[in-house]
Amino acid sequence: MSARGCLRAWQADAAARLEQLVHKFAGAYSETRWFWPRWFRRTAPGVWSQGRLYNPDDGRTCGGTVRVKGGVPELRGCALKVVCRSQIWRRPQDVVAAAGAPGVRLPIFIAEQARNAHGVLGRVIAFVMARKTWAQNQRAIDALKVAPEDHVLDIGCGPGRALSALAAKAVRGRVVGADPSELMAEIASDRNKALLRSGRVDVAVAGVEALPFPQTSFDKVLCVHLVYFWADLVAALREIRRVLKPGGQFVLLFRTTADERATSAFPPEVYRFRALAEVIADLRSAGLDLIEADGEGVVLLRGRRPA
Repeated sequence: MSARGCLRAWQADAAARLEQLVHKFAGAYSETRWFWPRWFRRTAPGVWSQGRLYNPDDGRTCGGTVRVKGGVPELRGCALKVVCRSQIWRRPQDVVAAAGAPGVRLPIFIAEQARNAHGVLGRVIAFVMARKTWAQNQRAIDALKVAPEDHVLDIGCGPGRALSALAAKAVRGRVVGADPSELMAEIASDRNKALLRSGRVDVAVAGVEALPFPQTSFDKVLCVHLVYFWADLVAALREIRRVLKPGGQFVLLFRTTADERATSAFPPEVYRFRALAEVIADLRSAGLDLIEADGEGVVLLRGRRPA
């Protein structure tokens, strides 16, 4: 197998492991230790069993059953007796989440990578993002209605999968991706190197708060799952307005506070979810017009800069 093939195989394996981490694991804090629960199976209301708990203090793993009694989760029957025969946690929500109940919260260190990817873990995050968010990216791209001559900006382009899809529509135009992560910009550039060489695609390291483009540079702007990281939404939208041509359109796709599963799953230290009404009000404050807002929990919002 070639070096590139080995790297792809490693990325696929690492991505699969990370997805398990994101969706099934959570830290359960005991009196003294952090544990990573794995492979718990829900067997009855309030009971999860046949799982394994890893103790990072001594590197050993034990099995057991997690149950919720009177609202308090307990671990019982540690197969290796590494932890104890019965353990009560101070943070019940973590054990319930770890055992596979609804409401698992993404660890902060992974959420930070989604905001600004870096390092080896950032590369794995990029691989996962390219797979997990593609259907929603396609939905947003279709809604943008890119014309052959359009100049298009993808804010928060991530690993750059959408750039080639946009370039396939803007065949006589130009597509630019911007991402605050140097790693993501590197990955996006490598993925689209043929398009970069032809001059049809470019990638910049930049955040929405200071886009390095002249006024009225773009006909269309795309932004998928990024508004959570914008501290000042009005300022970000004003910057989008600045780079749009008069009459130019944009699409934002994002989760709102109506998506209770998402708001409970992502740490508020990193992700800020907003109500749809708040986003629309800020959009108008930024001098942009609303065309439509489709969806409830996951919203696709189309707007334009006034002509």
